[in-house]
Amino acid sequence: MTSFTCAKTNQSVSLTEQIASSGEGEVWRTSRPKVLAKIYHTPDEERAKKLDIMVKHAPADPNAHKNHVSFAWPQSVLKDAQGKVIGFLMPEIVGGEELVNVCNPSRRKRLGLELDWRFLHVAARNVAALVQAIHKEGYVLGDIKLQNILVNSRALPSIIDIDSFQVRDAATGKVYRCPVASEGFTPVELLGKDIATVTQLEEHDRFRLGVVVYHLLFGNHPFQGQWTGTGESLELNELIRQGFWPFAPNSLLQPSNRTIPLKVVDSGVRNCFLKCFNVGHKNSSVRPTARDWVEALEAASTKIKSCHKIDSHYYSSTYKHCYWCERKSLLNVDIFDFYKNELKPESNLELSNIFSAEGIKDLVRQDGKNITVFGLVYNTQYESSLGIYSIFFSNHKNIISGYHPFKIVIFSGGLRDLEKAGISLIDLNQLVGKYLTIKGELTLYRGSENNPEILLQKASQLEILDKSKAQILVNQLSYVSISLKASKSSSNKSIIKKSVLIKNKAKSLSLSAHKTAQPQKTITNASNAKQIALITGVVSGLFLGSIIGLIVGAILYANEPSSIVFLFAFVFLGAVGGVIWGVVCLEKINIQNRYSNISLTSRILSSIEGMIVGALEGASLGASQGAGALAVVGGLLGFFGGALIGIIPGVIIGAILGVVPGALFGIVNGAINGAIKGSLSGRN
Repeated sequence: MTSFTCAKTNQSVSLTEQIASSGEGEVWRTSRPKVLAKIYHTPDEERAKKLDIMVKHAPADPNAHKNHVSFAWPQSVLKDAQGKVIGFLMPEIVGGEELVNVCNPSRRKRLGLELDWRFLHVAARNVAALVQAIHKEGYVLGDIKLQNILVNSRALPSIIDIDSFQVRDAATGKVYRCPVASEGFTPVELLGKDIATVTQLEEHDRFRLGVVVYHLLFGNHPFQGQWTGTGESLELNELIRQGFWPFAPNSLLQPSNRTIPLKVVDSGVRNCFLKCFNVGHKNSSVRPTARDWVEALEAASTKIKSCHKIDSHYYSSTYKHCYWCERKSLLNVDIFDFYKNELKPESNLELSNIFSAEGIKDLVRQDGKNITVFGLVYNTQYESSLGIYSIFFSNHKNIISGYHPFKIVIFSGGLRDLEKAGISLIDLNQLVGKYLTIKGELTLYRGSENNPEILLQKASQLEILDKSKAQILVNQLSYVSISLKASKSSSNKSIIKKSVLIKNKAKSLSLSAHKTAQPQKTITNASNAKQIALITGVVSGLFLGSIIGLIVGAILYANEPSSIVFLFAFVFLGAVGGVIWGVVCLEKINIQNRYSNISLTSRILSSIEGMIVGALEGASLGASQGAGALAVVGGLLGFFGGALIGIIPGVIIGAILGVVPGALFGIVNGAINGAIKGSLSGRN
């Protein structure tokens, strides 16, 4: 067994199994798990210096946090017994499919790769992100070909054959050039030149990246189409030299009946293609950068919609309807023809619209948008005095980028709807440690808590997942989160066929977006919310004060009919008192003004309803508590007074005297709390 020395650790590494060979060298498995070795046929000093720079200056892996290896980057050089560099160690890429198989519809079908257009958008975005990371470190790929990019089932790519990159020594300025180039990926300005002697620029890679993205989204090379010139069609490199592609002005290469039109992609992506292959043909500096592609593809991914006719069809909402259905009808050709006989998913959940509860930076950018948030419940809290239930996905004391963690807020209306669905407070308390999704409008509350949150008003907004389904969603978030945020398998069918809920309450909590209740009127800022709180408090107080004043005035009027003026006086005084109470209670009501997506009418009606219910409940409770309290006082007086009253008479008299003030206090206190709770929750 052949062994060499790892320069980084000075330890011996054995070659165990040869897995590939080329004109440049051989690739071997080694005695180290998940580590490969590339051994050159003719190692030289130039390669050794280039490898040394690459080992010391590896680019940041944008997917490292997803437990994914994006680059088969040199980790250490290998030396023979004489100390000569003969190759290098690199990580093994497991589970990836060559991009040529992912792009080509015929290859996909032959290999059984059921990859839809949404997946291909995400994969394209992720490839662009890798190129962006490489360019950031000053490297030029030089030789991009589809066989050197692998993509896994999460649409996460990996780049191999990295030692051919062009490398610049920042200390000396020396450039170690890329010696090879692939047909169809060489920009016009480099055609016909000796690549091994040319110092390449980032803008050359930009052309290559445009070709890769086109391959992914359209299934073929951009410089393919129907030749309309005389004689045989030009060779691929000559078409590139002339700038002839199907969407160039005055091009002799026109779209064929099977060419997918450029208008089916989002406008941002379409503009990138036009800049890359039209404007960039004569001015290479204007070609879209890798970052431009990332941003355009991220935006496009958020506009991908599922077809209501065929499960495997996804299309851009900017095209208005499903192009793949249209193409199938015209040509009887469907490049996404899997899932034909399966049922549609029960939930209309767009994976590009799912965000991780832990991705605070991504969530704060979704303020005011209807999204779905997925996460593991960390803790729950019930504020009984306000009737508010909160679900946290992280320690709410933590602060990330100036924000507290995301949470779900449930008022009494939402709690009632959950109760109807069979979900009690006890069930909610048992959510800790469970995975769930919540769908609704995200509100970014900027105040003492400073956190993103979603208000749950209907049970249909909530879905609780078992661990297996949650794990699938975690994997999907790895490529769909355009945080791919978040960061979202190639199909959402296996995830959301059914909702798995506490105690098998699956029927109650689907994620059908059309069932989510919409508020009658939306309040979008704190100023309006404060006005709502003031109006609610004043109207509720006016109502309560008027009722009390009317009762007292009526009693006086019944005893003395001539005192009609007292009737109106007490009504007026009661109303004024109610207004004052409403203003005093304003701050207590307004502490929840961030939950202001409840209409004014709903607030006032629910406030009055809550006040009446609270007053009745408070009267009963207050009377019993007041009677009990004064009964004890009366009993003590009777005990110490001895012959004056006696214990038993003292208890009886105290209880009687305590009923009236206790009931009155209970009415007021219950009405206040009922009005506040009603104002906060609305009539949900």
